This record gives sequence, structure tokens and C-alpha cells, in this order.
Amino acid sequence: MAELHDPKVTPSILSITTGIDAKTVATTSLYTVPTGRRAVVTEIVFHVTAANTITAVPTLGVGVAAGEVDIMPSTALTGLDVLDEVYRYSPEGTYVSNAAAAVIKLGIDTGATATTMTIEVILIGFLL
Repeated sequence: MAELHDPKVTPSILSITTGIDAKTVATTSLYTVPTGRRAVVTEIVFHVTAANTITAVPTLGVGVAAGEVDIMPSTALTGLDVLDEVYRYSPEGTYVSNAAAAVIKLGIDTGATATTMTIEVILIGFLL
């Protein structure tokens, strides 16, 4: 069993992807798993970096399979409607080990209704 301080299982930031237009239905690559490793995402943080008149939040998911929902199912980011708010998702008990060279992506299924809504996505996890 690995020690708690083992860097292989201590979660850290895997990637920060900025400038994502949350109003637009699209797919954005967040992280490519390094060769010879597997990635386990333990947390995803969505941060509003620009906001103006957000009346409906986006619905989105994160994953590597088609549809981008195998790490985080398609979810409405309820309450994420002003500048600098954050929404935290933790896949407790449902971790997916992502293979080497897999591309972890954000899929916006329904864009926000807003004048402006830009987000950044912070992937937190560890490599095996």
C-alpha cells in the first residue's frame, strides 16, 4: 500500500485551462495523459473568470470517451453565475483511470445564457 505522502497518489494540479467560452457548445481538450502513465482525476474546479448578465448556467461534462461524461457526468453548474465563483466536482468513489495518451476533455452540452461567461477548468489528480 502506498504511503499518504507518496507523490504518485498525492493529488496535485494536473492542468489549468483558461479562456473557455461557457456560452458555446463545444469540446475543449484539458489534459493529455503522459506516455507510460495513467491519470486519476480526483477533483475538477470550474472558476468564472469573466461574467456579465448570466441568466442560465451551462451544462457540461468531463471525460475521454465520446460525450465527455465518463469522469464527470453532464451537470448544470447551478449557482455558478457571477465573477470569481467556483464550482467543485469530486467523483468520490467513481474514479476513472485514464490511459497513457488519453485526452481528457470538457464537453459543453448546453451553453450558458449570458452576455459574457468565461471559465477556467482546473483538473486535480495524480498519475500512476
